[in-house]
Amino acid sequence: MASAPSQVPRLESGGMASGDGVGVEARMASALDRAVVISLARRPAKRASMLGRARAAGLQPAVFEAVDGSAIDTEWLRAHGYVVYDGWRIKGHPSRFMQRGLKWGEIGCAISHLRVWEAAAARADCGERRPTLVLEDDILFPAGFASKLMHVLDAIARATAEHGATPPDLVYLLSKPIVARKPGEASPQFPVDEERQLELNPPALWKAGAYLLYPAGARKLAQTPYRANLVPTDDLLPTLAAGHPLRADLDALFAPPPDYGAPAADTGAERRVQEAGSMPKFAGHIPPVTRSQWFIAYAVTPNLLTECRLNMSDTENSAEM
Repeated sequence: MASAPSQVPRLESGGMASGDGVGVEARMASALDRAVVISLARRPAKRASMLGRARAAGLQPAVFEAVDGSAIDTEWLRAHGYVVYDGWRIKGHPSRFMQRGLKWGEIGCAISHLRVWEAAAARADCGERRPTLVLEDDILFPAGFASKLMHVLDAIARATAEHGATPPDLVYLLSKPIVARKPGEASPQFPVDEERQLELNPPALWKAGAYLLYPAGARKLAQTPYRANLVPTDDLLPTLAAGHPLRADLDALFAPPPDYGAPAADTGAERRVQEAGSMPKFAGHIPPVTRSQWFIAYAVTPNLLTECRLNMSDTENSAEM
């Protein structure tokens, strides 16, 4: 197993037969509610390519029709009950991305993800308890994907059932830190396999191209005021999970609901961590979250999946996924 930074607590890896071929693919299919690929109808070649890659990786994905940014306007938004957050653009913001208004492609992408969440929440209301694998259509799969994903799911089960970790609402399979981490900043990590770790409650992360969405998380996302305050999905998810390091206004806009009974943060433990410059050691139990969190996100590190992007202008103007 790859060595972890000394300040990050580790747990012994539990065993799971890796399996191969049809066996592990069948277990993966059983472990997931479904896999969905968000894809534009007007790009059939790109869709076919993605579906071919997904099937080769052992998935039988459902296509979720993306909202095409080139086919919507303000009248369409009004007719369908969507509103773009009018405070998104901030003049003089350090990020040029946040100095401009949202492109139609970004709006279409946000609505597409929201519709996936609403569909997953409806399935959860009907009793579904397994996670949904959500994929945009530019994702590349590693060799042995089914086995590697099963290792991730097994690690999540062991972290929560055996070591007291809070069950996740969402698990990033592809992510990138929004800002560089400070020296000594680290989150607890739980071993997945010889290559990867499961990072628990990481700092704010970007990328919504590939993630596991759990039923509780789908319900929470569907309950947010996102429909009336559309922002890029890449910015909403970290806001909910860890607080957005660049946008305090989003933290206020998407604050936990008033009836949420979050446990008080263990400020003493947090202070001790800061003073020691390291994460607290533990014996078979995950340290508590040190800030009140309503939406719990984990991340697989290094990334389990990768992406093959077109240029940014194409993405923003056409709602490419």
